[in-house]
Amino acid sequence: MAPKSNINFEEIVESVKKYESEIYNSTKGKFQGPSHSCWMKISEDINHIAKPKYIYTILIENRHNILSHLSIKLNEFQREDTIVNSCSPSNTSTSSISSFTNFSDFQINLCAEEWAKMYDPEKCINTCLRKDRLGNTRNYYILQPFVWASIIDSHIYQELKIPCCITYKRAKVFPASDDCFLKIIGTCKECKSTFCGTLEKEPMIGTTVTLECVYSGDYKNCKNVIRQCGTQ
Repeated sequence: MAPKSNINFEEIVESVKKYESEIYNSTKGKFQGPSHSCWMKISEDINHIAKPKYIYTILIENRHNILSHLSIKLNEFQREDTIVNSCSPSNTSTSSISSFTNFSDFQINLCAEEWAKMYDPEKCINTCLRKDRLGNTRNYYILQPFVWASIIDSHIYQELKIPCCITYKRAKVFPASDDCFLKIIGTCKECKSTFCGTLEKEPMIGTTVTLECVYSGDYKNCKNVIRQCGTQ
């Protein structure tokens, strides 16, 4: 079972404001990467009630409209993988930090065999059908369709023992990024809880792959009766 966590978001906000000048790289126009020391400083400042990567995630995803408490403006960000409020329940108000219900901060460890089934850079290339202004299409990397969702879902259930039926909206792979190699986002159909899983660096072949994961929302009161494997 995932350890229970008691997060005081007011404390996180105050600490983030204290280190605001360090967390944002104005030259590059984006937040510092998840391995930057500024996130550890914030974690230490709040007595480690939240891990550095979790603090990074709530800033990147603008959870509970946390960016409204900072002088940094969202439209300054140039990161292509920044998804505003993507990990907030779509049918509930997230304008207030106090509206947060439950969350679990945990890891998913994928064995080398599981990862090989999910991702093969030679096979997982998809062509974007939408053309740019010059009429060109582009290729981008994805996880293996109809394979990865059930693997991720089984690990979530093993970790949290929840009845949720999660629909995965995306699993974006960023081979050239220094900040995030993989981001998976999903939402429970019933309780609207949201899942975010990230992998910072591309793993070496034949090694265990560890995803940093957060599941947030009202999942402890989910009314889903028949649990189904995750769908894409």
